[in-house]
Amino acid sequence: AGDVHQQTDPTTAFLDWPTTMRELGCAEYASVQLDVGYRCPPAVASVARRILAPAPPSPGDAPTTAPAALAFRSEGELGAELGNDIAALQRRDPRASVAVICRSPVTARRVVAALRASVPARLVFDGRFFARGPAQVTIVDEVKGLEFDFVLVPDATADRYPDTPDARRALYVAATRARHQLLFAAVGAPTPLLAGLTFLDPPAGGV
Repeated sequence: AGDVHQQTDPTTAFLDWPTTMRELGCAEYASVQLDVGYRCPPAVASVARRILAPAPPSPGDAPTTAPAALAFRSEGELGAELGNDIAALQRRDPRASVAVICRSPVTARRVVAALRASVPARLVFDGRFFARGPAQVTIVDEVKGLEFDFVLVPDATADRYPDTPDARRALYVAATRARHQLLFAAVGAPTPLLAGLTFLDPPAGGV
């Protein structure tokens, strides 16, 4: 039936399963929640669970396997660094799919303009994603149910993702699109939803 945590549209008519089943006149039913993710690597799945329900890291959450989190001084610096890293990644693996997932269209437009200085990038607001090719810059509402090899969240900041239920669901959706590797980046104060991760300066040799 889908993941209720991916509901980011405030106009959705679905409230919850008890309400839905009551409206259908079905008094007796069973619901099953799948606790094992099939799309994301374990480290990404662990971070996604903590985004929804903050908790101390479990013994299996080794810092060396956690998704990367980088802090930048400006959007220009972020665009240049991530653009160079995406270009290097695509030289190594031309078949890889790369998605840059932003919270808002305004941010997505600024990010795609910054990336284009060093790597081919396209803006996607209509759901027409390519299986591979240029970096695809989009927003959370466009990627529900999709998956990409590499996912970058360039606006993982406190103003874009404050500690609210809506922001938690949105960041959860963005994070769980990654099949292989996930990167968070922030210009300014990082989101409190990633309190378990330390935002570092970009490494000299790239991400």
